[in-house]
This record gives sequence, C-alpha cells and structure tokens, in this order.
Amino acid sequence: MLFFEIVGAYYGAFFIWQLVTGIMNMLSGKILGGMKFHSIRFLNFKIGESQGRLTLSKDRVCFLPQFKILHTPESMADKRRRTVALSAGALSGFTVYGLFCLLVYRLAAGTEFFRMFMVGAIIVFAFGFYQFLIMIFSGLGNSTQAVMHRKNEQILSFIMEGTHPAQLGDWLAEEVELSGAGLAEKNRYIQFQYFSALEKGDEERVSQLIHKMEEALPQNVPAFLGGICGELIFYYSYLEKDLSKAERYKNQAPSMIENDMDLNGRRVYAYYLYGKEADTDKILEVIAEGLAVAQEYPMPGNIPMETKLLQYLRDLL
Repeated sequence: MLFFEIVGAYYGAFFIWQLVTGIMNMLSGKILGGMKFHSIRFLNFKIGESQGRLTLSKDRVCFLPQFKILHTPESMADKRRRTVALSAGALSGFTVYGLFCLLVYRLAAGTEFFRMFMVGAIIVFAFGFYQFLIMIFSGLGNSTQAVMHRKNEQILSFIMEGTHPAQLGDWLAEEVELSGAGLAEKNRYIQFQYFSALEKGDEERVSQLIHKMEEALPQNVPAFLGGICGELIFYYSYLEKDLSKAERYKNQAPSMIENDMDLNGRRVYAYYLYGKEADTDKILEVIAEGLAVAQEYPMPGNIPMETKLLQYLRDLL
C-alpha cells in the first residue's frame, strides 16, 4: 500500500503540474494574444486543431498530459509581446499549482502521501522554473542562434497556419552556411528552404541544399537531425538513385522508415521502396497509409506538397 501511495503522490505531482501549467499557458496565450492552441496529448489519444477543426486521433502513449501551443508570426516578431504572454502563462501556472499544493496540505498533512507529493512538487517547481527561464531567454538577444531561432519560429508559424513553403519567398531567401554557432537552428532553416524547393520542383536547388545538409551531418546522427536523414533517404532513393547511400542513411535513422507512420514518413518510405524496386503492391499500400493520415499531419502548409509527391509516385507505378 505504501508503494502505491508513493508512486501515486509522485505521479500526481507531475500530472497536476502538466495539467495546470498547460491550461494556464493556453488561457494566457488566448487572452493576451500571440499564441494559439495546437494539441493536447494524453495516454494514446491526441486532440489537435488543424485548419480550424478539432480532431481526435490515436498517438504514441504519453503518461503525462502534453499541451502544445504555437506562437503566431506577429508574436515572434514582437519580443516584448512574446515575453509577456510566456511569463503570464508560466507565472499563473506556478500560482495555481501552489494553491493546489496548499489544498493537498489541508487534506493530507502528516501522511506519507503528502510527504511524497511535496517532494514531487519541489522537483516539478525546480524543473518548471528552469523551463520558464529557457522559454523566456530562448530567441532573445542578437546572437546567431537567437536570430535564427526567431526567424525559424516565424516561418513555422506561417506553415502551421497553412502557408506553403513555396509561398515563403523572402522569408527563405537568406543563404546560410552550416558552420559556426547555432548549427541546429541553421539546419532547421535550410530544411525549410529544401521543402520550398521540393514543392516548386526545383531539383537543382534541392540537390544543392541536400548536399549542404549532408556535408555537415555528424557521423553519429543526433535525434533532432533524424528528419534530415529521412530526406537523404528520399533523395538518394529517387532523385540521385544511389541505393548504397539510401541504405546508409536508413541504417542511421531506422525510425524514419518502418515506424514513422505520418504523412512525411510514409512518403520517405514509399520512395525508398520504389528505389529498391520493391513489390508494387507494398509501395501502393504505403502510399495509401500516407494519404489516409494526410490531414492529421502537424504542419498543414506541407500537406499539399507531401500528398502531391505521394500521388505522383502512385501514378508512376
């Protein structure tokens, strides 16, 4: 019984923290402007908003509630507005959670459950304060990383509102070299440029950008660059037809192939199978899987490009 009390107290502390801060961040973003709701995940369910519609879908298991809130392009351009919205959400979350801890004290003071809950609460308060500082200071200042972070968040906001990468012309006009500080943010920006070129069908520009990302890719690919491996698999399976390289990147990021069931992942896998001259029925099955979940893809602006590529491959077969 004591074991379940301890586990329940710890889990309860983290669960309530995630729930309270997520709701308060959503409310502050709505009231103050600058942020909007994207999705809530809990257990294996996900409630999301895409193109103005709420959707319920199954997702990978998530034992704590996870709220995702998006910055609008305007809020990313206005640092003061963004900071105020983030601060209001986080501080109100701290306040409500503190009041909830007082309620637990009133109801369970002196019990093992209360002691364990307060240990959990101290941990989440410390972790939450750390996250709060990261949120406030990320993207501030004039360092290379901060400047690229702000630009990437604005571009992402446009795409989340349904703008196609190919429509982002001036936003993606900067030539960036993958060296020096801020490599993660630079890679992210070049990926946006790559999607724009891919949507336009500009194979020369696609080749230029894919090789730029490939040359800077470390030997052991970190998780945040897994998406680049996926695009390298696609590129070498179809556009450059170098199956040895496609296999090499498949081995470096296997999750980008068989287990990635979203629209982008199915597109990469379908073209990989096509490059290997796999069974046509299998390729058609993967294409159908991708098209079936197209509207659930978390980047609405990329949906037309991804579906067009899958439909084009289907017509080739």
